[in-house]
Amino acid sequence: MNIFASDILFYVFGALAVVLSLMVVFMRNPVSSAMMMALSFGATAAVMIGLGAHFLGILQILVYAGAIMVLFAFIIMLLNVKQETSPFSRPFSVAIGIIIAGLFLGQLIGIIYSLPGAKETHRCPMASAEQAWNDLKIGQEDAAPSKTGMETPACGLRNNGAPSVILPPLSPQCSAHLYPEGTTIREEIDNGEFPDTALLGRTLFDKYNRSLVIAGLALLVASIGVVVLSRRPSGK
Repeated sequence: MNIFASDILFYVFGALAVVLSLMVVFMRNPVSSAMMMALSFGATAAVMIGLGAHFLGILQILVYAGAIMVLFAFIIMLLNVKQETSPFSRPFSVAIGIIIAGLFLGQLIGIIYSLPGAKETHRCPMASAEQAWNDLKIGQEDAAPSKTGMETPACGLRNNGAPSVILPPLSPQCSAHLYPEGTTIREEIDNGEFPDTALLGRTLFDKYNRSLVIAGLALLVASIGVVVLSRRPSGK
C-alpha cells in the first residue's frame, strides 16, 4: 500500500472514530450506545495500525473492543437499563459539557504543537511514521555510550531540515545494556530487530508492576460490584 492510500485510510478511520464517539454520547438506547463504542474502538485500532503501532492496535481490539465491551453489554442487559431521555432537554448541562470538551481539545492541540519540530514535520501520517523510524536509525548510529557505562545514552536527531533536538532513548540499541547477555530480548536487539512486544511486556511487569497490580485489583472490585448489583432481592 502506497503512502497516499494509507494517508486517506488514516483520515477516514480517524473521522469515523470521532463520529462514532459522538454517537456513543447522543444515542438514547444504552445497548446501541455500547455498540457504537465498540465500533469506535475498532476505528481507533485502525488508526493505531496506520501509524505503525500494530501491537497497540491489536491490543485495542482484543481488550477494549472485545473483553471490556462484552462486560459493558452484559452489565447493561443484566441491570435492565432503561432508555434515557434526550440530553438536549437540559441545555445548561449541554453547555457545560461543550465548554469542558473545548478546553480539553484546546489543551491537546497546544501540547501537540509544543512538541519539538511539530510545525516543521510532515502532515502525512505514514510519512511521519517512516521519517520517525529513519530518525531513530540515524540516532542509533550516532549514539555514543556514556562515560560511566551506566547512564542511558540519548539518540541524536540528525536529519535534513529537522530541528536540533535530542530524542529520548527510544531505539532498543540505546537501552541494550539494561538486559543481561544471553536473554532473548538482548539477542534480538543485538541482531538489529525491534522486539516491541517483549520490551513493552518487560516494562509493564518490571517498572510498572505495582501500578499493574493496583489496576487488576480495581477491576476485581468492579467485577464483585457487578455481581452484587445483579443480585435480585428474594421474595420473602
